[in-house]
Amino acid sequence: KKKKYLVKNLKTIGLKYKIYPKFSTLESIVNELGNYLPTIFFLPFFGSSYAGYYFFSVTIMSIPSSFVSQSINRVFYSLAAKKNQKNFKIFVSNISENIIKLIFPTFFVVLFSLKDVVPFVFGEKWIISGTFCTYMCVWFYFKIIYNSLDNTVNLKKKIKEDFYLKLFFLILKSCALLLGVY
Repeated sequence: KKKKYLVKNLKTIGLKYKIYPKFSTLESIVNELGNYLPTIFFLPFFGSSYAGYYFFSVTIMSIPSSFVSQSINRVFYSLAAKKNQKNFKIFVSNISENIIKLIFPTFFVVLFSLKDVVPFVFGEKWIISGTFCTYMCVWFYFKIIYNSLDNTVNLKKKIKEDFYLKLFFLILKSCALLLGVY
């Protein structure tokens, strides 16, 4: 009896969440493509050295932003699961404001020091990467906020909408890169 109930329960859950693996996989592919799209654009237009500088800049900027956003995400996700649907929007809004207040004071320090810190830490050959990091600083601060709240779609079960939103941003990023190149 227990096995039959377990199999029936698994089938019910599988049918209920059957779109999750499909859209989660597509969302992940689109997200990764969007992260590395500028490198693909830099290669034919500016050469491998600038593509390498850009890729290096993204890599060194991603490490601290991932660390901060994953830490915030874990706390947010554990607290958000306890909130009911009525207070959820207010909760997400309050968390967003607190994240901005938390990371904003460091923004200007990081922004104006990256150009000098990167060549100091990695050597003078990486001065262009320091400049790239300075230009990308705003983008990475937005990524910290976004990545901190990324699991909201799991709580709201809106994985399909998340995929379409990320696909839209990929198209928007592609258009912006084409416009920038030309």
